[in-house]
Order: sequence, then C-alpha cells, then structure tokens
Amino acid sequence: PGADGPVFLFAGNGRREKGIQILPDAIERYLRSDRPGSFVIQAINLVTPAMAQRLKSLGPRVFIIGEPLSGAPYFEFLSSGDAILVPYDPISYTMRTSHIFIEALGIGRPVITTKGTWMAEELTALGEPCGVLMEAFSAEALCNAMFRFSEEQGKLSLCARRIANTVREKHNSTQFIRTLLM
Repeated sequence: PGADGPVFLFAGNGRREKGIQILPDAIERYLRSDRPGSFVIQAINLVTPAMAQRLKSLGPRVFIIGEPLSGAPYFEFLSSGDAILVPYDPISYTMRTSHIFIEALGIGRPVITTKGTWMAEELTALGEPCGVLMEAFSAEALCNAMFRFSEEQGKLSLCARRIANTVREKHNSTQFIRTLLM
C-alpha cells in the first residue's frame, strides 16, 4: 500500500455474513471519490473467482492476500492498517462476536463495523470514539463510514491506541474463564 491516505484492512474468511459481497462496491465508490487510501483484503476465500477478479480489477490501490495468516504475521498484518473493516451483517452478528474486532481494538486499531451488531454495542460501551458505525449493512454505508474515518483518522487512531489496554484487560482468556464460571 502507498503512503497516501488511510490503509483499510479486511481480514478473515470471505463469508457473506462478514460483508465480503458489499466490499467490492464499497471500495469502488471510495476510489471513485478520488480520496487517498488503499485496501488490503486478506481472505482465505473470496466467495467466488468472479469476486476475486472484481477486486483485482479495482486497480493498484487494492491488494489481496489469499493465504491464511496466524501468530506474529497476522498481528503484523493488522498493525499495518489504519482501520480494520468489520462490516458484518447484523442479522448474523446481533449476539455473535468477532475475534478480528477485539484483536484490532486490542492492538490499538480503529474499526468500522455495522450498527445493530454486538460489535457496535461494544464500541459504544467503550465510551471512546475509536471506530465508525455503518448506518446499514450496505456498500454505500460502508463507503460512507470509510469517508468518515478518513476525515477523523487522527482522532480515531489516538483514541484506539488509548483504549487498547482496556480492551485487552476485558477480553482475554482469564476473563473468559471467570465469566464462564460465574
């Protein structure tokens, strides 16, 4: 990715409930706006070869990593972005969590996620503006959230770094076991 503008990352399985199908249109809208920025999509699968081809056709500011990442390379990947895209479908993620969401906030990276999801509730509960909420589960809403992020990147990034330790203290294996045993 180039040094101009924010670097937006999408990580994980390219599944429909994770918004992979709205990603190409959202990226295309963003790029047509002539705003600076680049996109890195790390997905084990991109649903269909046609979608992979469509993403590749969006130009030199879109990069695809088609292999799984784990451990240090995965966290290096997350750390390389300015905003982590978690545009999940609220129907599937009302009561479901995202590891990528928690991992991103835990390393101090702002997120973009969808209203009506557990992640939106968690972002609001943090009490700090360290992410952007999409108004709907759509390409247009994702693009608008990316516009907003690009306008507020400095404030959102600072806040995400400030809140990272709180996220790690709340979301870890010890806390999980304590909650499970309560």
